[in-house]
Amino acid sequence: MVSPYIALYDSVNIGDKTYCLMEIGEDLDFGSVALEKSVFGRYRIARMSYGGGHFRDGIIESGGKKYFLFAGRDITARICKATALIGGERYELYTPEQKDHFLLYTEISDQAQEKHVDRSEITFYDKNNRDITDQYNLSGGGI
Repeated sequence: MVSPYIALYDSVNIGDKTYCLMEIGEDLDFGSVALEKSVFGRYRIARMSYGGGHFRDGIIESGGKKYFLFAGRDITARICKATALIGGERYELYTPEQKDHFLLYTEISDQAQEKHVDRSEITFYDKNNRDITDQYNLSGGGI
């Protein structure tokens, strides 16, 4: 039986979609849901994914632009900045107020061909700009 527990955290709006960060079930599986707004202003679930791990990423297109979405569950709330190498370019994402759950995004080059980011190309930094990547298990899934 599936637990009725669900907790929603950050959300971002990109185009006609709203991406929400969530934990679901008694095991607190980490995931995301994409809600699509209709012409009548109502939302429907366009996509949902969840599972083990503490990080989620994806590259989406909206309005002719590409965006890198990155979500994390950082129970120590030490991650202040994440960088990712995508299509030969490095992108920086900053977590607001060192949150323990975050959903970040940035526009990327429309030339990028990737759909997901190579997790070995992601680096985390603390408030003193020290590389703390080796203190995290980068497991997770897609957005």
